[in-house]
Amino acid sequence: MIRVAIPTLLAMVLALSCVFLPVAGAAEDDWPRVKFTGSLKNLATTSESPVFEEHFWSDLTRLKLDLDVRFNEHIEIRTVVDNEFLIGNILETPEFQFTKDLDSPTACNLDTFVIDNEDVLWRANLFRAYLKLSANNTDLTAGCQRIAWGTGRLWNPTDLFNPISPLQIERNQRDGVNAINLEHYFSELSGINLIYSTGEGSNNDSFAGRLKLNFKGYDYSFMAGEFREEKVVGLDFGGNIGAAGFRGEATYTNSDERGDFVRGVLSWDYSWPNTFYLLFEYLYNGGNFKTPIIPGVFPEATSRRFSGEIATKNKNFIGNAIGYEITPLWTVNAISVYDLDESSIFIGPTINWNVLTNLDWTTGAQFFAGSEDSEYGSTKNVYYMSLKYFF
Repeated sequence: MIRVAIPTLLAMVLALSCVFLPVAGAAEDDWPRVKFTGSLKNLATTSESPVFEEHFWSDLTRLKLDLDVRFNEHIEIRTVVDNEFLIGNILETPEFQFTKDLDSPTACNLDTFVIDNEDVLWRANLFRAYLKLSANNTDLTAGCQRIAWGTGRLWNPTDLFNPISPLQIERNQRDGVNAINLEHYFSELSGINLIYSTGEGSNNDSFAGRLKLNFKGYDYSFMAGEFREEKVVGLDFGGNIGAAGFRGEATYTNSDERGDFVRGVLSWDYSWPNTFYLLFEYLYNGGNFKTPIIPGVFPEATSRRFSGEIATKNKNFIGNAIGYEITPLWTVNAISVYDLDESSIFIGPTINWNVLTNLDWTTGAQFFAGSEDSEYGSTKNVYYMSLKYFF
């Protein structure tokens, strides 16, 4: 099956056309300034279906093209086109078919399946597409954009526009949201932020405001809004205790569908001079679903997890991240999450090698252990390897 969306094709042509335009680096007073960058990534993955217990493999090639045009100090247009080419018997699994057709309530959903059959899937996506106007300490951004709220490293209860899960393999692949975003800065460390975003259907619209302040070396933010028909108020803070980072977030949600609940995160991290990094983070998720979240089995919980929201079976978790730079070209990292309620665990180690200036190689795995009905006990281990080239 082949389907083509005219907006997506126009965006692809726009991104490719910048090859013939002047690039960034001209004299300071020369306008417009055009910057064209991109990346080509291959990600091979193998795992097992949690429902049918059959092994599958996938090979994803991702071509990302980024065109940033600054007409002057006040006007910027950015377009990022993300093309995904996927092959493998993962295309035949029911879990993949379920998640492929799942509309995220937060993402832009500006994608098109150009080719979609049992042998290959080609998805073209407008990953970013926005207009930004700037003047007098005020920015107005309209379109598909990334909105990042919160201070936590693994979980962000206050980030309800573009959240991300610690279980996500491509943690740098952060979806955007269709929004009008108004930011005004009182100073470098304080300001106000008003956002209205739209989703699939009026029940996925969101509106929120955020006030950011700095007091005695700590950043504080206070937010309130309505996210997909749920009223949320929250706060976050970030600063240092000695040389270590200390931060936290908390939200209170009023939901007609799920009742009232609280989410909270406390986080501590430290980087040693010998390039060793250590992070500990505690999560309390009062909005838990009380059932294992398996794609295709619990649609509501799965939808929220794939949108990046904190969707878990249980309430209490300890997260940990470590990193060590063996040489300037070789690093090892690991993320782990321990479920305090049922003693299940997730561990995700990675090895990274900077092969060339613009070429990175990564290999990693995700290991899960616990009783069958626990948070991570029913999830199967994942093994992957990627090669990414930047241009």
